[in-house]
Amino acid sequence: MFGCASVSLRDDGVTAAMVWRNVKDAIGQGAPVVEPLHRYPVEQLDSHLPADMPALLRGYLRLGARVCGEPAWDPDFNTADFPMLLSVSQMGMRYRKHFGFE
Repeated sequence: MFGCASVSLRDDGVTAAMVWRNVKDAIGQGAPVVEPLHRYPVEQLDSHLPADMPALLRGYLRLGARVCGEPAWDPDFNTADFPMLLSVSQMGMRYRKHFGFE
């Protein structure tokens, strides 16, 4: 499955910067890389401010989803949208059973 995980920018991008800091080194390892059409400049933010990983994104990562590139900026919803890929073959056994794939 391919989609995005949206991170609100209501905190001036603090959470988006923290997410990027935590996932950027894994980009390209085990998943294709995509480039956003309207890139959100997370590198210009102070990524050392404390923030919590959004619950939905944390859940996707726990399922085995991978972030596939830099976030896109969605001005209509004021979010940074991280491209995500979830392969059933990469999903943990617990979740494959839970969703009926085993």
